[in-house]
Amino acid sequence: MEETVFIRKIVKNLSGIDFLSIPHTKEAVWEYLQQNTQDLFRFAFLPDKIQLQWEQLEPDQMYEYMILNTLHYLVCLDESCDRLLFLGPVLTSPVTEDNIQPLLAQHGFSNQIGKHLLAYCQQLPVIFHHSLYKVGELIFRQVTGAEKPLPLVQGQIEPEFEKTLTLALTDRHEEIYRMRQVEHRYEMSSVLSEAVKQGNRSLALSLLSGWNPRRDQIARNDSPLRNSQNYCIVMNTQLRLTLEGSGIHPYRLDYLSNEIGLRIERVKSEEELSVLASDIVTQYCRLVLEHKYPNLGGITRLAVTYIKDHLSENLTVKELADILSVNADYLSHQFRKEMGLTCISFLNRERARQAAAMLRNTELQIQQIALLVGYNNISYFARQFKQHYHATPLSYRNSAARKNR
Repeated sequence: MEETVFIRKIVKNLSGIDFLSIPHTKEAVWEYLQQNTQDLFRFAFLPDKIQLQWEQLEPDQMYEYMILNTLHYLVCLDESCDRLLFLGPVLTSPVTEDNIQPLLAQHGFSNQIGKHLLAYCQQLPVIFHHSLYKVGELIFRQVTGAEKPLPLVQGQIEPEFEKTLTLALTDRHEEIYRMRQVEHRYEMSSVLSEAVKQGNRSLALSLLSGWNPRRDQIARNDSPLRNSQNYCIVMNTQLRLTLEGSGIHPYRLDYLSNEIGLRIERVKSEEELSVLASDIVTQYCRLVLEHKYPNLGGITRLAVTYIKDHLSENLTVKELADILSVNADYLSHQFRKEMGLTCISFLNRERARQAAAMLRNTELQIQQIALLVGYNNISYFARQFKQHYHATPLSYRNSAARKNR
């Protein structure tokens, strides 16, 4: 994947801002404006004016252009690759019905055009000036390899609208708008799924922070909550499908997916759903980190899944083999061959891991934790725990508490 394509995906999903790299020619810029701006703004740009604007650019500078004093673009010339880098459009303050009226009056726009302009602006990201400049400089320096800070040059594009311009909100325009919604949703879904597939919770949650279901989801219901729930259902399904074949047992994926589906239906507000969306990502990332075994055969994967689900039980290899309907010697051989340790060693390791998590995150007594992970003898539990963490359960808990202060 080209660097600029990857950066575009990351930037768009983190902040909602679009980023493009195009050849430094009048034709390429004209094509960019035709493909990446709404009807109203296509009419604003004349080819000769575009050529004049971009021929005056100097490398190693960051240009800010404003259209109608509302839409902001950052532009940088990468002279070494002879290309223009575009960041935008973006708003630096929200556009509402109240503050759009003076703009309509100034340019003599009809209420119909105003409705279109408002709808277009309300789907754009809103970022404060200072943050926009920092993002722009970071991206442009990364792409161009500039070593010094890029000075900001401000400009103003005054669109030359035809006096007879009228704009109808046609079916064709609505179709293009829906297509862009779907494009952004699929881009977000792709990058988010990849982050979850790697178990990268911090990146996945960062991507999710830019989630705006009202912008990304085509409304198919009069209820905003129902539309957002539908979006969450799609995300849940997409993440489950992404992890199929990754080495996680289908039983775990199906169980988590069904549980999340029930939780989605029970939410009562969009705020509650936003919290749930973060938890969905967290749960799938945790599933990857704890249960992803891509190179295991069927019997060993079943054994691993069953052991981790029954840590508190007094399992033996013979009992496990009977449950899986295989010979005990065959199970022991396959398990050690594929996992690199015996069934009992794996059982003790997972018990120690679960105990460590409870020691870090709960105030349960050590004896209670020992029983919960399958040890009736606390001394034996302490010996097993020390083998894996080189500390007694008590000293491990105290050390974890000091780190969290």
